[in-house]
Amino acid sequence: MRRAVENTQIAYNGVLLGKLTISIGVAEYPRDSLNLDELIQCADKALYMAKKDRNKVASYWDPQRRYPRVPSDFLTSIWDDDNGAPALGKAKNISTGGMLCETSHRLSTSSRIKLSIDNPRFNLKFTVGAKVERVHEIGNGLFHVGLSFILSQEDVESQLIDLVAGLSSTSH
Repeated sequence: MRRAVENTQIAYNGVLLGKLTISIGVAEYPRDSLNLDELIQCADKALYMAKKDRNKVASYWDPQRRYPRVPSDFLTSIWDDDNGAPALGKAKNISTGGMLCETSHRLSTSSRIKLSIDNPRFNLKFTVGAKVERVHEIGNGLFHVGLSFILSQEDVESQLIDLVAGLSSTSH
């Protein structure tokens, strides 16, 4: 589109006006935001990045987050290879790419686990694989565990999007 505009000859009253260029800012649902107003703000920020260099297309990028996170407070079961029974965890925030949860079960960084997510509020129940990215002891025998989801099935990804979108709409 940008090149098509640039290659278009525009005349006014029989006089060629010269080269016309455009800058475009792009934001992607659900990666950049799950909320329409925020998605437009992300696209607007990308547009300003594109305008700095002129005649460019820029995608929104937040160096702090790969996926937008929303606050959450539901319980989840955590299954790991070292624990025959599931440990209980409480989701603190979640995105389509991962979750921060609080648990009394110490997990090893880089280990792979399974999460059983049962959220009756949104009528969702599914299991998703995850990799432990970081573990931070917060005191009183509790840990904050940063997880990145390992999505192997489209239906699980769809359910995650539904869950995060539902939580996003109730947190605004």
